[in-house]
Amino acid sequence: MVLLQRMSEELHYILLTKLHFLAMNIPNSHAKRILYRLRGSKIGARVDFSYGVFLEEHFPECITIHDNVDLGPCVIIVAHDSSYKCVSSENNLVTKKVIIEQNVYIGAGSVILPGVRIGHHSLIGAGSVVSRDIPPNSVAFGNPARVQCTTDEWVSKKRMEQ
Repeated sequence: MVLLQRMSEELHYILLTKLHFLAMNIPNSHAKRILYRLRGSKIGARVDFSYGVFLEEHFPECITIHDNVDLGPCVIIVAHDSSYKCVSSENNLVTKKVIIEQNVYIGAGSVILPGVRIGHHSLIGAGSVVSRDIPPNSVAFGNPARVQCTTDEWVSKKRMEQ
């Protein structure tokens, strides 16, 4: 019985790995949404995945992405931290949920770390490392990402530049 359970777990892991690979590399955003949902991530409507988006490999159920989210190329979202096991004799693995609320844009190459919530109507600049929560209606960028202004201020500035 234990052997059957172990085999079932291994087959499940292989299936999740194949779905992960397909989701990262298939060019169709609609298909990516389906594949990430099959893996266990909670994905809302009209979520746009660019090429190379990486959603948590081992704990996909820890990822929630609400409606109308745009993820730029090569965005990485991680929900676990295994660094402890490298420096400690204990085999500690920390998992934390990542929640991206509705109407959020995340720029290319950004990294979203475990335990982060990005508030609705927010923009994350390209190449940012988001290690803390971002409040709603915020524009944040940098390493670590810091709130620079509100989305209303950003929109006003962009209108003036035109």
